[in-house]
Amino acid sequence: MKHGQKLEMTIEFVGAPPPEVQWIDSKTGKPIESDAKRLTISNYDDKTIVSIVDTKRCDSGEYRLKLTNVNGSCEGVLPIVIMDKPSPPEGPLEVMNVDKDNVDLKWRPPKDDGGSPLIGYVIEKRDKTAAGQWVPAVINVPATATHANVPKLITGHEYEFRIMAENSQGLSEPLKTDRPVKAKAQFTVPGPPGQPELVDSDRTFIAIKWAAPRSDGGSPITGYDVERRDIKSGRRWIKVNKLPVVGERSYTDDTVTDGHTYEYRVVAINRAGAGEPSVPSKPLVAKPLKEAPRLNLDGLRGKTIRVRAGDPLEIVIPMNGAPTPAVEWEINGQPMKPTNRIETKTKDELTWLKIPVSQRTDSGTYKVIAKNAYGEDSANIQVLVYSAPSPPVGPLEHSNITAESVQLTWRKPEDDGGAEI
Repeated sequence: MKHGQKLEMTIEFVGAPPPEVQWIDSKTGKPIESDAKRLTISNYDDKTIVSIVDTKRCDSGEYRLKLTNVNGSCEGVLPIVIMDKPSPPEGPLEVMNVDKDNVDLKWRPPKDDGGSPLIGYVIEKRDKTAAGQWVPAVINVPATATHANVPKLITGHEYEFRIMAENSQGLSEPLKTDRPVKAKAQFTVPGPPGQPELVDSDRTFIAIKWAAPRSDGGSPITGYDVERRDIKSGRRWIKVNKLPVVGERSYTDDTVTDGHTYEYRVVAINRAGAGEPSVPSKPLVAKPLKEAPRLNLDGLRGKTIRVRAGDPLEIVIPMNGAPTPAVEWEINGQPMKPTNRIETKTKDELTWLKIPVSQRTDSGTYKVIAKNAYGEDSANIQVLVYSAPSPPVGPLEHSNITAESVQLTWRKPEDDGGAEI
């Protein structure tokens, strides 16, 4: 029966002489006696009457009736169920898997179903940030459930939650969360990966590698995007991978143009999205990483460099080689020693020699030698520094003197100035 109603039980019996009547609480084993409030027991020779007014859930149980006289005894059990609202679900009410717009709640079933099977749970939420009221959060939570997801939360707002068990008699008292919970993402985007480094390259590809971000944002890295920009043709970053790079933190870009210089950067991705890009790589050139030296003498082969004495002499030779070759210069078979007057320099794919003020003595055969771990190349270059010839060699002799003429004799100059006299 429902709580609050009056319970009246009349049990008739026979016995001679009239038996002694005793009601016993099966839970405690103690006799049940009338009180001055709600319970009245009236015993007669042929019947016993138990009356309980304003019944409560705690009145439920097994009531044992024992009858005794000189001829023997008998007893029986009368189960009584007083139906009421269930007790609150067992706590604590756990909040798990907090995200930017939803949370999971977990609880345990109530200890007492109120004497009537549970038909479900009611979950409510209250937006503390917006000073809101309690409103339904989840509908149709089955009686067998012990967890549920609460959707449609506002990122950054604080919420309280409560849950009530329901049976045919109504809703239990609520079980509440012990503190407000802020709706926020479980994790953030990853940090920037390490600066990309060159692994290998050739005229048709550039291979790079990088280190993982220091922070994965609380969620495993699911992949990487690789971006590049062509320093020669523009500064716009473009993504070069079609699918996220997974597994090894490396990538080979096979869409490069021979000789072009590129920068690369990498972006890490997790469930929250793409993070900030890495520091750009150093400029990387689409050229072999391991290559023997090769001097390009297309503009000098078979020719003599001619320059007037006093003018600058400059020899510029393009070259290939990886790593960058070491370059040595010789003149007329002798190593050229650095002086304040002669400058030599090698940078990127060029090597050059410069004499700001040339002299006749700078004429001769120049040899350039380029070396690295994978081989060497060399070439000879003819240089002629020309000027006015030196004086004829004396003495200046005269002979065959007449009244009208004289014959002079001398020797050729030691230096013709680099040109025929």
